[in-house]
Amino acid sequence: MKDLINVSVPPEGANILFNVQMNDSDYQVTNLPDWCEVIQDNQSFMIKMSYNSSSKRKADIKVKSSLDSVKICLEQDVYTPQKLLVNGCNEIDVYKTSSAGQMTFRIETDADNYEIHSLPQWIRLDSKDKASFTISYGQNFDVKERISNFNVKAGGMSANIRLTQYHGKVEGKIRNITLEHNVTDNNVKGMKIHVSFNIKGMYKVKGTCVAYFYYENGKPVKDYNGTYRTSGGNASASKDFTPNYNSSSFNDLIIFMPYSELEVGNGKHSLKFYCTVWDSNSFNSHPIMSSKYSTFILTRQ
Repeated sequence: MKDLINVSVPPEGANILFNVQMNDSDYQVTNLPDWCEVIQDNQSFMIKMSYNSSSKRKADIKVKSSLDSVKICLEQDVYTPQKLLVNGCNEIDVYKTSSAGQMTFRIETDADNYEIHSLPQWIRLDSKDKASFTISYGQNFDVKERISNFNVKAGGMSANIRLTQYHGKVEGKIRNITLEHNVTDNNVKGMKIHVSFNIKGMYKVKGTCVAYFYYENGKPVKDYNGTYRTSGGNASASKDFTPNYNSSSFNDLIIFMPYSELEVGNGKHSLKFYCTVWDSNSFNSHPIMSSKYSTFILTRQ
């Protein structure tokens, strides 16, 4: 049996299995550094090694029985991180309306940590952990949009973020709402709400149109399965949109509501709904415009 084994460990770490042949009943694995872990049985042992983020390192591990010993020399170079993505990209353009808001960015990296650089005064870092960070920004009272670039750095890599916040009031008008009954969407029967509206001041900013459902007496229809609902537990359905122009017209935004999600029980029910278009900031979201009520009859057996 060889009494010296040299092993070059990959910088990203590895699990290496060693078979044991001996004329003894027991053996020990000693001199393990803190970056190694051993799992052993009577005929083999595995050394589990983490990735190396600091400097080149070595270890001289001994495998001993009462009759013999073997020295295992491990060498591991420093791992160079290969991945840094913010929201799945390394270049991001973000557009926001003039209202105050908050945004969370998702971090994917194989580096030990990351840093955020060049945040402008109008953007505040609210929280940061290994998987994400959250920023907030105030309302833009300027007479023009404000644009800032900042970046995330990790292991010699950089991801760039360009944030544009528009100025001026976001406004619009719902022109018309029509209903289409007894339609099927992905083999689910329900109703389609066709919404047409104009909107200004949300170029490339995501908005949401939400339909809220009520009984004829004004009592909200409750949601019990947690699928089509508001944060308060009432029945609703929604559709996101993103304007391609500063002044945009949506002539047929479709919101689908399955009949099964209007959990009103059997019988004939007089129901109504209205639609609201929201500026969908994750912080301080606010309504832009709302429609009048539209009524319909739902019969369930």
